[in-house]
Amino acid sequence: GHGGRHIRPVNSNAPRCRSSGVAPTSRSFTLQKVRSDQWSASIPAPPSIAEQRAATQAAGPPTLLPPYAYDPNRGGIAPDPNASPLAAAFLNVICITGAGQLYNGQVAKGILLFIASLFLVGASSGACALLTWPLAIVDAWLIASKRRNGQHVGTWECF
Repeated sequence: GHGGRHIRPVNSNAPRCRSSGVAPTSRSFTLQKVRSDQWSASIPAPPSIAEQRAATQAAGPPTLLPPYAYDPNRGGIAPDPNASPLAAAFLNVICITGAGQLYNGQVAKGILLFIASLFLVGASSGACALLTWPLAIVDAWLIASKRRNGQHVGTWECF
């Protein structure tokens, strides 16, 4: 049981206990000491279906991009002071062609570069892919540099 403690509901005006960083819409509980050996607690009801739908609609559609990357107001990729040109270029060097573009938030462009490089490797025994690979590295570096310097870039913007 409760070890001799009685739990009963309390009014909603009692102080609420929240851990740091918890959003105001999170469920919380009220814990109040009634006497030296009694505590009372209340837990609010979960949000209604209508409240859950409203919160989901306010959040917008799900996306594969990081939340900072796509800027719907400008129709492109938002600036990011933490974007690393070295990381973007390095991903194209050690991973696959197009990985740096994925890092920069240019998802469709990165996937297209990857598919094009596979096709070019098969069609030309790798000779044409040697042209696209360095261009993808330079493009990833320059796009990340633009984002780091506070510029918006298009989802298909090059260099």
